[in-house]
Amino acid sequence: MPKNFIIILAVIFLFVQPAIAKDTDSDKMENELGRGYLAASKNDIDGALGNFTKSLEYAKKCSSWKGFVDAGNAFSALGRPEDAAGPFNEARALASSQKDWRGLVSVAYGYMVLPEKLGPKKNASSSLAKALPLTLAAKDWRGLIEIAKIYSNIGEKQAAKKALTSAKELVKGTSSEMAALTLGETAKELGFPDINKECVDMAKKFGGSGKPTAPPPPGWTPYGESIAGPDKVSVETQKAMLASADSDIKSKREYLAAIEKKDKKDQQYYTAFRNYYDYPGYSRFYGTGFGLGFGFWRPLTPVQVSGWANQCLGNYRYQDDAYVYAY
Repeated sequence: MPKNFIIILAVIFLFVQPAIAKDTDSDKMENELGRGYLAASKNDIDGALGNFTKSLEYAKKCSSWKGFVDAGNAFSALGRPEDAAGPFNEARALASSQKDWRGLVSVAYGYMVLPEKLGPKKNASSSLAKALPLTLAAKDWRGLIEIAKIYSNIGEKQAAKKALTSAKELVKGTSSEMAALTLGETAKELGFPDINKECVDMAKKFGGSGKPTAPPPPGWTPYGESIAGPDKVSVETQKAMLASADSDIKSKREYLAAIEKKDKKDQQYYTAFRNYYDYPGYSRFYGTGFGLGFGFWRPLTPVQVSGWANQCLGNYRYQDDAYVYAY
C-alpha cells in the first residue's frame, strides 16, 4: 500500500474519530427507557420490565436521579409499586447529594401515588424536608412554589403557606411583575387569599401603576415658576449633580442586570425538568382518584398502560437505532 495513501487514511481517521462518539451511560439509560415505553405501549409487560430494570444499571453509573424516577414510575404503572420504592429512594438520595431540589420534588410526586402501605405521605414529606433548605439557599422562588404545591396536596397547609411566604420575600427582590403574578395565582389556587392579595399589589407596583410620584428637583417652585424660576445653581454644582446622577443610574442598571441574569439562569434550571413537577403521567388514568393527595395507586388496564406508555414515548425520538430523550 502506497505510503501517501496510508497518510491520507490516517488524516481522515483523525477528523472522523470525534464524530464516532461512544454512547455514554446516560445515552444507554435513555435508550433502555425509550425501548421500555415502546414495549409497554404494545402491552409487552415482561419486555418493558426488562428494559426498565436494565435502565437502572445505567442510571446508577451516570448518577441520574431522573433515570431512577422514570424507572420507579414505570414499575408503579406496570403494576409493581413495591419495586418502585427502591428506585425512588435512590433518586431521593442522589438528588439530595447533588443538591438538586428538582429531583426531590419529582420523586415526592412519585411517592405520593404509591399504595398507603408504602408510606407515600411520609416519604414525600421527607423529600420536601430535604428540598426546602436547598431552594432557600439558592433563593429560588420557583422551587418554593413547587414545594408549596406538594405540601398542600398532602394536607400540610401551614408548611405550604410558609413556603409561599418565603417565595414572596424572594419575589420582592426581583421587581418582576411576572413572578408576583405567578406566585399570586398559586396562592389563590392553594387557598391563601392573603398572600394572593399581597402578590397582586406587588405586581401592580412592579408593573408601573402605584409607583410614587418622583419628588420635584431641588430649587423648583411648583407655583409661579414662569415668573420666579428655579434658584440659580452654579455650573460646578450642576456638573457634580449630573456626575452623581449618572453614577447612580449606572449602579441601578448593573444591579437590575444582575438580578435579571440570575432569574434567567434560575428559570432555565427550573424548566429543564418542568414535566416532572406533577403526579406521574399514569395517575391521570385514575379518574376521580387523581389529585386526592396521596396513596391512591391502583392497577391499570392494558388499554391504560398502552396510553401511558405512548404518552411517555412522545418525549423521545428514534435516531441511529436508539431512543434519545428529546427535552
